[in-house]
Amino acid sequence: MANTTPQLTAKEEQQLLTGHDQNGKALPFIPDYGFRAARSMFSTSADMLTYAAVNLNKKNDAINLSHQVTFTKPDGMSLGLNWMLGKEYNGLPFIMHTGRDGFGFTSLCYIYPDNNAAIVILVNDSSGEERVSDLKNELISNLFLF
Repeated sequence: MANTTPQLTAKEEQQLLTGHDQNGKALPFIPDYGFRAARSMFSTSADMLTYAAVNLNKKNDAINLSHQVTFTKPDGMSLGLNWMLGKEYNGLPFIMHTGRDGFGFTSLCYIYPDNNAAIVILVNDSSGEERVSDLKNELISNLFLF
């Protein structure tokens, strides 16, 4: 994944889209040259789809381990190693992670092992993971016809 990194070069920073807050106001990009958490990784949609495909192929033991349930919350959502595991309202199992950062970006990655499919949505606004999840729901209801 040549276009995924925890830090951007000065040239890459200039290519970065401007993030926006929940009101549509442009937010300044503030580089962090210290340790970044996974939520602050920078990636392209193509790299994210590659990442999703590797998570679907079930050939890597470490990745497969990350999809195993380690804890289940009272609401039924299960957790793997940095993944949330659950089922859509029709019972379709998924592996997912979403996130929002402080620079005006929201991301979503849902993997559907039973359908050998994934959805990655990257947006340059921080209006909420719920809006992005609504878009994902519309996509899967058309893709998987339920």
